[in-house]
Amino acid sequence: EQLEGDFDILPDGTIAEEDPPHLDNRQRLTRAKIVESIRHRAGGSAQKQRLEEAIASYVRETAFTILNRFIALKMLEVRGLVQQCISKGDESSGFKEFCLSAPAINLTPDKGYRLYLECLFDELSLEVKVLFDRHDSVSLVWPRRKAFESLLDILNAVDLESVWAEDETIGWVYQYFNSDDDRRKARYDAKGKPKAPQNSYELAVRNQFFTPRYVVEFLVDNTLGRTWFEMRQGNTTLADKCRYLVRRPDEIFLSAMTDPKSDHADAGCITLAKIFDEDSTADFPEFQPGDTQRLIDLAHCVNAYERHPLEDDAGDEWWPWPTKARMEAAEDLSEFTTQDILDVMFCQCRADRHGDGAGIEEPVFLRLANEVRRRVLEAREPDRTQEQLLKQPVFVRHRPRKDPRDLKILDPACGSSHFLIYCFDLLLEIYAEAWADEQSPPSQLTGKTLREDYPDEASLRLALPGLILRQNLHGIDIDPRCAQIGAFALWMRAQRAFNEFMISREERPPITRANIAVAEPMPAEADLLQAFKSDIKPAVLGQLMEVVVDKMRLAGDAGSLLKIHEELADAIKKARKEWGERPKEEQAMLFGGAQPKAQQSTFDFSGVTDDSFWEQAEAQTLGALQRFAESAANGQRYRRSLFAEDAAAGFAFIDVCRTTMDVVLMNPPFGAGSVTSKKYIEGAYPRTKNDLYAAFVERGIQWLHPRAKLGAITSRTGFFLSSFQKWREEVLLKEAPPTVFADLGHGVMDAAMVEAAAYCLEVVA
Repeated sequence: EQLEGDFDILPDGTIAEEDPPHLDNRQRLTRAKIVESIRHRAGGSAQKQRLEEAIASYVRETAFTILNRFIALKMLEVRGLVQQCISKGDESSGFKEFCLSAPAINLTPDKGYRLYLECLFDELSLEVKVLFDRHDSVSLVWPRRKAFESLLDILNAVDLESVWAEDETIGWVYQYFNSDDDRRKARYDAKGKPKAPQNSYELAVRNQFFTPRYVVEFLVDNTLGRTWFEMRQGNTTLADKCRYLVRRPDEIFLSAMTDPKSDHADAGCITLAKIFDEDSTADFPEFQPGDTQRLIDLAHCVNAYERHPLEDDAGDEWWPWPTKARMEAAEDLSEFTTQDILDVMFCQCRADRHGDGAGIEEPVFLRLANEVRRRVLEAREPDRTQEQLLKQPVFVRHRPRKDPRDLKILDPACGSSHFLIYCFDLLLEIYAEAWADEQSPPSQLTGKTLREDYPDEASLRLALPGLILRQNLHGIDIDPRCAQIGAFALWMRAQRAFNEFMISREERPPITRANIAVAEPMPAEADLLQAFKSDIKPAVLGQLMEVVVDKMRLAGDAGSLLKIHEELADAIKKARKEWGERPKEEQAMLFGGAQPKAQQSTFDFSGVTDDSFWEQAEAQTLGALQRFAESAANGQRYRRSLFAEDAAAGFAFIDVCRTTMDVVLMNPPFGAGSVTSKKYIEGAYPRTKNDLYAAFVERGIQWLHPRAKLGAITSRTGFFLSSFQKWREEVLLKEAPPTVFADLGHGVMDAAMVEAAAYCLEVVA
């Protein structure tokens, strides 16, 4: 109503050429920016249907931005992160204090309440720019008084009073912004028949299902939690904190000596580790007196020091001699885990290292070794009961430790960042343990250990909330609301961490980065792209930009399935190859060689002087975009800034796409992809093209390095329908077999009429 009544911008795509006569100068400037934003969304097209869609998009984004901002203020009030500002409207204590500093403000039409709220937005935008930035085009319209008062009445309703302290509230706001009618229109045609989504908006509306907290914990505990649990060989507080972490009663953590890729690899230990494999059929002969080296190799398949670091002042108390004595006295060894037995053997070997090794020849040592052998062979027997299977020894391959800053976690359909928020909880524990451990490895980021970079706990805690958001957590979605809500939810979780660390607001460093990328097309106005190409030097950067813009047209429909990083890498590789071949042709001509065959280069290499240019091509393009936006005359600057912002967002998406991850977590869309992306998905994912969730799992596996983990909640149909046979046989069983699986059934994801399963996979090494 405001666009139509105030600015002559009609819902059917009609935009008056002239400014309405009733507008003052400020309103004319506002209208000009709104019109530019709408035309930008339409890709510079004057086609009425494109403009109609662009106006609908602008209205929708303005509406949810306003709603999200006031939801955010309400949640911040409860957490003491802002003064009371909307709970009592213009009678709020924060506004009254604001008025005391400028008494004349009472002379304005609303007594300065809007100005006060905008000042709050400006302050908050220093850290959460994506939600509170008033320079964003969707901030140009302010709700009329009646609508604004209605909104405040809803937010301040007594029966909603308890929800604002809950972290999950922002997620429910995300899910229910779209109505049941919106979902119905996105899923069915006018005759009520199911249809494929026609565009990225319908795809997003169909697939907004909030993941319940217990499912989030189950998947995170068995991916991120399990990864750290194995790195620490079970010696971690996560063993108690992760209540859904699946552990077997008799897990044995193998040492680095069993890992062929380790600097400490040992041939005998590697051979034994292969025998321990549950699918092994290798011979495992009984241990006899005189098998000294075999016994030593078996003992060194574990490393008790790694599980329980030996302190300098521990004395004899640490050594497991009491356990050894009980083992000697026991008629059978059933009360002892296989890990206990091997730990005693390992410590006996270390105790005898400087002696004559007599302890290794003791009968008890042989008895322990043959008990391990008996359990390994027993586990190979067929037709075992569930109870026997549960209790059999499970040998966990050695997982090298990492500095926490090098752990990368991604949700490729992140919604309100529910998975990432719980990851934040675990990462607080992970960082604390790594800092306390003097044996922690250095980070690839700085080349130093966590304690070297943060010499005391106070300095670590001051940096930690921002460090986690900057280094560990990444999200992608096709819905721009996710960038707002997800980034805000993570920022709030960071502020809660500061509270828990008892760090005051004044001491907290600003947190300005959350790695939430929106997958959407890059700027499409042909005239601005051409102007940018003409402006940028070297010219090849403009040509590469053109390639990226073209390939990104599907980003809003394909989302995380778009392998744009490969497209950009191929374009740079091709340009670099052509550039590298040119000097050879020129050299042949200089020394009288044969005239090279005429060859039409795809790229203009003027200004490229050395090979290092190609390593900086992307960064140079981003810098050029910023300069392009700033160099325009005032009349064009707003258009150019929209162009540059969209391009920068596109490069942020590319950056996440090419990062190798340690953990991928998802509640992906399911069913058919959009009509626009159908051909691309069929070509890029021939094995999983029949359903989006199967393709998302395949893409998630491609993000991961060997032995990294993926957790997903999806429909359970992929595990039995014949149409998913290739997904099961070629993707799951060959590339990333399941490690845990929970068949959940109906009613898990509210409003999603599917039977769900939650499962974790581990990529084959």
